[in-house]
Amino acid sequence: RNQFSTWQMNFPARMPNGSRCPVCALGECGDPTCPSYRPKRPEVREAVENFIVQKCVGHFSETRPLTTYASVGSGTLGQDWIVLERLREVNLLPSRAIF
Repeated sequence: RNQFSTWQMNFPARMPNGSRCPVCALGECGDPTCPSYRPKRPEVREAVENFIVQKCVGHFSETRPLTTYASVGSGTLGQDWIVLERLREVNLLPSRAIF
């Protein structure tokens, strides 16, 4: 947890091998009453991530590149990082991101 929020659910501070997690300051909403609270309903956020990636794959290409990613989510960029990593996996990493 950082000093900015009391409801934030951060990524773990340590990797399985014990080293510090480079993205541990990122997080998501940690409100257990939220319908997209990942520990309770992981399928909700996964569906959002899948939808974004599928739409991007269907719309962008090498000749029509994804140039800008704009964050519109709440939280502390945790889900944005997941989406950007998934876009990178399908060769659609934008050249800039606006948070």
